Amino acid sequence: MGLNVEYAIVRGWWKDTGTPKGILGANRLLLDYKINNQVVKGELGDNVRIEGRVYIDEGVVVKSNTVIRGPAYIGKNSVIGPNAYIGPYTSIGQRSILKGIEIENSVVMDDVVLDVEGMKIADSLIGSRTRITKSNAKPSGYRLILGESTLIQL
Repeated sequence: MGLNVEYAIVRGWWKDTGTPKGILGANRLLLDYKINNQVVKGELGDNVRIEGRVYIDEGVVVKSNTVIRGPAYIGKNSVIGPNAYIGPYTSIGQRSILKGIEIENSVVMDDVVLDVEGMKIADSLIGSRTRITKSNAKPSGYRLILGESTLIQL
């Protein structure tokens, strides 16, 4: 076919994102680099605490008894809470719904539903259109790497 293999020297910083650990590391770097203060463009309900460097985009609704601790990013038109905890180094995509959940150091893509009262998620990647709901089980915590369009019922 006559294809040539070439190389280039990268100047400046570069981050490998070919693994879940790499993506979480890149998320941490971006949140530290991009979010320098607190920005709230969405609507806050009763008894909501926003702590530190947090960016809450347009159309976001943060419902009662929710804590968001930065650095964190909440994407457009998402619903957080009630009774949720979004911990440091968490990025949440657009149009996502997180109810009754505790999550930190994680990346949640667009159109995700996490509706699991009392579930704790850390160090996780959750793909677009993933839905996690709960039936009668009572887990204490999970480490998740989920692809797009995943459905989990616990």
